[in-house]
Amino acid sequence: MHIETCHSKTKDAADSFRGGKPAAAAKDSGAPPADGAIPGAPARRLWADAARTAAALAVVVVHASGRLVVDPAAFGSAGWWAAILYNAGGRWCIGVFLMVSGALLLDARAPDAPAWVFLRRRARRILLPLVVWTLFYLGYQHVRNGLDLPHALRLVGQGAPYYHLWYLFMLPWLYALTPFLRALLRRLGGRRAALLAGGLVAAGMAHAAAATFWRLPAPPPLLTLWMPYLGLYLCGYWLAGPPAPRIAAWARRAPVLAPLCVLFSAAASYALHGVELGGAPGAWLFFLKLLSPPIVGATFLAAWWLRVEAPRRLPAGAARVLGRLAPLTLGVYALHPLALRELARLGVRLEMLPAVLSIPLVAAIAAALCFAAAALLARAPVLREAVS
Repeated sequence: MHIETCHSKTKDAADSFRGGKPAAAAKDSGAPPADGAIPGAPARRLWADAARTAAALAVVVVHASGRLVVDPAAFGSAGWWAAILYNAGGRWCIGVFLMVSGALLLDARAPDAPAWVFLRRRARRILLPLVVWTLFYLGYQHVRNGLDLPHALRLVGQGAPYYHLWYLFMLPWLYALTPFLRALLRRLGGRRAALLAGGLVAAGMAHAAAATFWRLPAPPPLLTLWMPYLGLYLCGYWLAGPPAPRIAAWARRAPVLAPLCVLFSAAASYALHGVELGGAPGAWLFFLKLLSPPIVGATFLAAWWLRVEAPRRLPAGAARVLGRLAPLTLGVYALHPLALRELARLGVRLEMLPAVLSIPLVAAIAAALCFAAAALLARAPVLREAVS
């Protein structure tokens, strides 16, 4: 996952997401920090760092718990319920990554760079991680499982040489559209832009439902991975500015409402388990999909809580810690499947404790190892762009 950061120096606003402060926040006016931010920490950088770090940790929890969720022998047990609640509780992570990207790349208040400059910089920054991690995981599967060349080419053609790398294959399409989308959002204005973004989110949700329940013919995934998620990317546009009072009020309710979304997702999955809808035996997994209604609801609540409330609640030293962790989230995302698999091979498994304890423990160990490995790799000039 190309997890953008806000810490390297930049030359224009278009390059602000994975480096430096966004252009609109680059100057320190000396005014009190917005949104209750910690003094001395730019508000937009702080919330974005918090969002990226939290989402990276959530991704690890999702994949640490996933095996138990789909284990038929565990269904309905206490361990299964713990796993599905952890799994559903972290599924907002990809949507939040997309919305943070949209917030910082689509911000209409920032001055435009020429489209070719933006695209050149984005291409350099996404294509290197894409190539590095694709080759790495194809090589890893060849060593571990004997993956042959024809199968490797099919995986690349599907946009998923390893199960989590689909996100890296999706991002170039969104980046390629970004100059056009920025101009379009400016032209449409607030209400029409909101209708467009909301309509695209609804279309993505409808596509997820149709693909699950009716097994619609799928177009080439490498070319269309981005389409269902375009709406979430556009919705990030509204995270860039100060929240409206109504949105801020909903954000404050997120600690109550988001768990309700998670409970609904888990309960609906349990109720549909074993039920074939439209000839789809795995239909119960729909409520864990990133674009199912409860997960979309949790995504928006998490994004706005992180935008509005997190800076108010973070302790004084959080900005410095997050400033060091957030640039490494790309590396954590790229490395965590390897860490989870190798930990399991070494005996660090969910079965060693009750799942309610083992899932966060295994996820924490894997995340710590990945942050440490990413920090080491970031010291090598050749590999820095692949992890940060």
